[in-house]
Amino acid sequence: MDEHTFRALVDRDLAPLLESVVSTDVIPSTTRDRLASYGHPCRLLVKPSRKSTFRVAIDRSQSFEAHEKKLAGQFIDELSAIVALRAGDFEGELLQGIPRRMVAKHLGAGSTLRNALERLETWSSQTYEGQRIVAAIGILPGPDEAAIELKLEDFWEQDFAPVLSNGFDTLLEVSSNGRICGLRQLGFDEVPGFAPYRLRQIAAWADGQRVAAVLNRHGEVLVFQDKRLRFLRRHGRWSHYSHETNLRRLSPPQSRALRTALYSSCLDVSFARSGGCLGIVSRQKLPEFDELVSTGDKLAVASSFKAKLMSLAVGVTFDQLDRRLRQELLSMDGALIVDYRGTVLAAGAIIEVPAGSVGGGGRLAAAKQLSTVGVGIKISEDGSVTGFRNEVEMFRA
Repeated sequence: MDEHTFRALVDRDLAPLLESVVSTDVIPSTTRDRLASYGHPCRLLVKPSRKSTFRVAIDRSQSFEAHEKKLAGQFIDELSAIVALRAGDFEGELLQGIPRRMVAKHLGAGSTLRNALERLETWSSQTYEGQRIVAAIGILPGPDEAAIELKLEDFWEQDFAPVLSNGFDTLLEVSSNGRICGLRQLGFDEVPGFAPYRLRQIAAWADGQRVAAVLNRHGEVLVFQDKRLRFLRRHGRWSHYSHETNLRRLSPPQSRALRTALYSSCLDVSFARSGGCLGIVSRQKLPEFDELVSTGDKLAVASSFKAKLMSLAVGVTFDQLDRRLRQELLSMDGALIVDYRGTVLAAGAIIEVPAGSVGGGGRLAAAKQLSTVGVGIKISEDGSVTGFRNEVEMFRA
């Protein structure tokens, strides 16, 4: 495969999956170079075959984890297998399916998950009786010979299939060999930290090696394993969630419990599609906070109706608040600001930004300005989450 074609495929499928960008650097390669390797912690180098004389670099602001390098290697494996088939006119269609095959292979769920993802992708552009389709399927880690003699492949062809799960707390449960085990109504009390609150029941079901795939009303496909969101297909492209990497970069604060609360609430707002802006002020920068926010927005002063109401509603540190209230505070117009201990300093605050300092909208400008006193996070209404420190992007989810 020539470099131009390979670079285009990496740009279309692999770079979005890892929330990265393709570098324009020209990097020579020899047969000694691996198909996927590190250039440095924030750069991966990939090439289509051992004999390729070039490598393509993908870069991002946070380092790539070992399992993400493994994902890059799986992308090359899938690509090589398709090229080896010499499929001619069918090659383009096969290449389009690489991301979902990677997801299924990476999670160890094989053809059952791969076929389920293909069906959910198809449903994402369809309606049922005028309504967008929502669905959820749970795949157990092993074959179940005791399961009823109904196969998932036959289920997809039934007219009623799109309405037999609600995408929140019911799902179709199947074994890894594609046999239907039943329809499950979920009722877990647990609220996993690395999953949207609205999908907590599905996430809690996806314990250990279980895999759950969900199609929501926005046409997004979410994949859960180990009680956390692992992959997402949004706007036609797949992305991978590296929660631990993002959590480590979300500092201040030092408390893992507080960082987890802040991060999980960002996920909640992301999938609620309300948009939001979050600022976390470091210990050293607390005096500068006063210059960014008006007196009427500060909870400690409580001179306005909004500040008085917020003071009444909060009362404890952010991580001790009910997760539903945290989402509502973060969804308010303006910015939610906490300090390094989790004390809520302001909610719905208007941030003073230099005129013409940054393009991309008010939330982006506010998040970058807040990042000068700690960490600033912008949550777009399209669901993307971007964190900044000193006005430089440090993570994306």
